[in-house]
Amino acid sequence: RLFASVIAVLVLIIWVAASIGGASMELSNVVTAFAGTMIILIFFLGASSVGMNALKDRVSQSQRFRYHMDHTINNPWLNAFAMMAFGLLIPIFLAVSYVNQLTRKHLSFTKELSEEERKLTFTKLTHTFLGILSKWNLQQVLVKIILTSFIYFVVQVGIGKITQLFLAWLNQQLFGINFFLITVVVFIIGMLLFLIPAVPGVPVYVANGVMLGAAGQRFFDGNFWVAMVWAVACAFITKLCACVVQQKIIGEKLGSRVGIRAAVGINTDAMKAIRLILQEPKLTVAKVLLLVGGPDWPTSVTTGILRQRVLAMMLGTSPVLGPVALTTIAGGCQLRVNEGSMWISMSSLFMTLAASSLGASFIGAGLAISKGMKT
Repeated sequence: RLFASVIAVLVLIIWVAASIGGASMELSNVVTAFAGTMIILIFFLGASSVGMNALKDRVSQSQRFRYHMDHTINNPWLNAFAMMAFGLLIPIFLAVSYVNQLTRKHLSFTKELSEEERKLTFTKLTHTFLGILSKWNLQQVLVKIILTSFIYFVVQVGIGKITQLFLAWLNQQLFGINFFLITVVVFIIGMLLFLIPAVPGVPVYVANGVMLGAAGQRFFDGNFWVAMVWAVACAFITKLCACVVQQKIIGEKLGSRVGIRAAVGINTDAMKAIRLILQEPKLTVAKVLLLVGGPDWPTSVTTGILRQRVLAMMLGTSPVLGPVALTTIAGGCQLRVNEGSMWISMSSLFMTLAASSLGASFIGAGLAISKGMKT
């Protein structure tokens, strides 16, 4: 259970990396590489600590493992993910297996082979693996790989970078306009972005830091930190207003529509756990973790479907001010990276702190959902 929890935490860290990709691709790649490396190390440490033989015995005796393995082997989506993750390693694996089998056939001090095994080109384990691959529906797997790659491009590159470029262009267009009018424009754009389910909140917070930071410095006579306070307040208000709109309009008014429920994934196990947590009468720690670290659009819409009180939901969401402030300031620091190495370090520091706070909130929400799924 502890092993599975650690893996789940690392997967959530990769989710954090995807969320900050639109703001800092370099940091996103570092976080993803770290989490991926840690997942591999955890697997090796788990296998070495338990022992391979003991691990095989436990796995072979587990009915749940066999059930999930049968469904995994025949699931085109999971097959596609496995191929994308390890497909490049298959030729190396086959080459090593061929050499291994060759040495076993011709060197007497290696593993003794039966007559049946001597006829094999690769090791017995490799032939078992190839037998599993032969049962895959290759056409469906390739289609899923293309779809997954396209979705990754749209979310990681398309939405993140296009949003960033659009906001940079808008920042230039708003140059010289009244500061309060710029604030209203940034608020409206932030609200519209929050209403798109695929857009995470990070680009909106960064946009507030960049656009209101640039305009605020001119309005506040060059005082960067006063401009940041204004930008953080606007980003926080935008977040709360978006939650209200998602809850009262989309969730309550449109929540009965099939399309909205399908977009939320209302019948999935995770959403059932979220509904169970949100239906608790009091503002529990699990509910606060979910409101702060849960997926923005589905969580807020679900609160509307469940007819939750708006003020209680806003109070539970208010701790998001921490991650919002750090991300907004990180965006503002990007305005001054050309002024010296100190501002480059400041931008990296605040973006790292923002990623850490977002990661902590995501992990907390994930643990709360996991606990809810067990009850």
